[in-house]
Amino acid sequence: MAAQQESLAWRGFLQRIQEVMPGCGLWDQPSLLYYPCRNVRVYLPHSPMGSNTQDAVVLLVSVLGPFHALYASHQRYEGKRVVESLTWFTQLPERFILHSEQLDALASSELGSTRLTADVLLTPVPDIQVENVRAGETKLIHCLFTSNLW
Repeated sequence: MAAQQESLAWRGFLQRIQEVMPGCGLWDQPSLLYYPCRNVRVYLPHSPMGSNTQDAVVLLVSVLGPFHALYASHQRYEGKRVVESLTWFTQLPERFILHSEQLDALASSELGSTRLTADVLLTPVPDIQVENVRAGETKLIHCLFTSNLW
């Protein structure tokens, strides 16, 4: 797969994220075997991986075309159980805005991709089922990136 051959560029991109956003934790999710995108979660400095509250900006970069998606993710844990999980594609809470803007700028400059807006990403694709998303509930983001949005 051509996208897998570009792993050096992706690793370089991850390194740039660490340089531009010190104090953030990164989780590069190896999704190419399952989804047509690369996926990195950038955990905000106030909520590192493993903490009871985890806030992250998530970047999905498509291998189908030069475009990407960004969203904010919040999870709260009690022990190892997720008791609250929220995602935002529009009107991100203030605590996510700076990192979202930085990640968007990096994806555009380093990868040459363009961010798809939320209204495009959330466009219904009525007659298609993607993984566990039933026909009638499928959105364009599920088709172009992943249905695993958390």
